[in-house]
Amino acid sequence: MKCVVAWIAVFGRVAAGGWLALGGFLKLRAPAEEFAAALEGYRLLPLSLTLPIARVLPWAEYLVGIYVLAGLWLRCSAPAALLLYGGFVAALGSALARRLPLDSCGCFGGAWFLPPPATLIADSAMVLLLAAVILDRERRCSLDKKLK
Repeated sequence: MKCVVAWIAVFGRVAAGGWLALGGFLKLRAPAEEFAAALEGYRLLPLSLTLPIARVLPWAEYLVGIYVLAGLWLRCSAPAALLLYGGFVAALGSALARRLPLDSCGCFGGAWFLPPPATLIADSAMVLLLAAVILDRERRCSLDKKLK
């Protein structure tokens, strides 16, 4: 059973870290104003904060995603990724519950459009996978294990 959990954690690292890094990377390639417009659609933040958050959040996603994907500093990077995904689930769930007209979640900038309900399911799955990463102490196929 321990072996199965370890391999689920490896899959979780690759899936959650890769998804997060890809989303951050694609948003970094586009103007921050484009992501700020997507953030405004959620109606959760004051307008004065959307552009600063649109400039910082993609960097956080990209860097945390790379660390999780590589299995580096997992004691910090996996919980950070879990917090990011938890925030995405909460924001998206709130927007869907309020029936806001979101065409896209804004997850991948303008490069790829995913319907918000599909994104909610995917991000919720990432939360569960990251829980397995956090609980796994074996750290199979990770830089943390190699650098020990």
